[in-house]
Amino acid sequence: MNDTIPMTNAEQRSAAKQFFADWENRGDEKQETQRFWLTLLRSVSVPPAF
Repeated sequence: MNDTIPMTNAEQRSAAKQFFADWENRGDEKQETQRFWLTLLRSVSVPPAF
C-alpha cells in the first residue's frame, strides 16, 4: 500500500518553479544529466503507486 498523497496541480507548479530556480544558471544539464532528471522527476512528478 502506498501512503503518499499525490501532489495537487498547484503543488506541482510550485515544485516546478522551485526546480527551475534551483537549476537556473547552474551550468549545462548534459554534464549532470542523471542528477538533473532524477531531481526533476522526484520534485515535480506524482509519486509512483507501488
